[in-house]
Amino acid sequence: WERKARLAQTPFWMLFVMALACASPFLDLRRRTINIPIIFSGSTYTPESARFSPEDFRNFSMEINPIPVVLNDTNPRSLIVRLCDVLSSLHIHGVVFEDDTRTEDVAQILDFISAQTSVPIIGINGGSAIKGSTFLQLGSSTKQQLQVMFEVLEQYDWTAFAVITTLFPGYEDFVDYIEVLTDSSFIGWERRSTVTLNLTDDPDGARLKRQLREINARICLLYCSREEAESIFRAAREVKLTGPGYIWFMAGANFGRTAYLPEELPEGLFMVLSAGWKDDLYHRVQNGVAIIAKGAEHSHTIFPPWHYNTACIMVFQTVFLLSEPAF
Repeated sequence: WERKARLAQTPFWMLFVMALACASPFLDLRRRTINIPIIFSGSTYTPESARFSPEDFRNFSMEINPIPVVLNDTNPRSLIVRLCDVLSSLHIHGVVFEDDTRTEDVAQILDFISAQTSVPIIGINGGSAIKGSTFLQLGSSTKQQLQVMFEVLEQYDWTAFAVITTLFPGYEDFVDYIEVLTDSSFIGWERRSTVTLNLTDDPDGARLKRQLREINARICLLYCSREEAESIFRAAREVKLTGPGYIWFMAGANFGRTAYLPEELPEGLFMVLSAGWKDDLYHRVQNGVAIIAKGAEHSHTIFPPWHYNTACIMVFQTVFLLSEPAF
């Protein structure tokens, strides 16, 4: 004991204790900072409407550094170059993505970037995600929409239906979910046909109309993008599939949060929208940032900067090769 007492009084021991105290995590009272780009995609957004500052996010244990990014040019190359610049310049903890509901292809691009870079992306205006990505949506998923649709079908005893999809990303999952719901049910569901529409290289819509004429069900489950829905409903009206007695259930696209509605919409059309579509832009951004911030509070994972740089280069090269003209 006397030896230990003499050791505790030596300058070396005191220096050792001070070093341990300085290294203690409890003495690091500085607030952690997380960097979150907030991307506004579409021609309706201006720099003034996209202004957010750290003072707008004070209800978190960490400092929020919002990075507003306005993308009026939404072609794939410009989007990827701009986003990779952001990912390479800072240690990004997540991305919040807002669009004007008319640019669904942009959500698919961000979905691909998320899968390649492992950066969480929150789509606060809906969207769909590919398997393996960390792209999340503040809205109902395709599977959830189908569950609600089949509850309505069961309620009204509409057991016979046709499945119609385009090549819009996620259409295979849409068909798979329907198979799971029907095969695991005791109800005698009757899927009369499954039609996959290819709207490319069909300028006058002749092929589209021919495929729609082959449908022999009055209940149609449709999966497509918003832009594709307008062409499909226009052709369906011409072949008499949108009048009284025909019911359409649509997933993938939505016409919520907009005053614009196509004239070709069927008289009977069901869509599943989450209650969040009524929120204004400020609250949607707040919700998206909150998800990333809460996740960062419970996670100490650090992705090295080279991970983002390398992944972004690979993504850019992929899109560059796909966009090159074939000779």
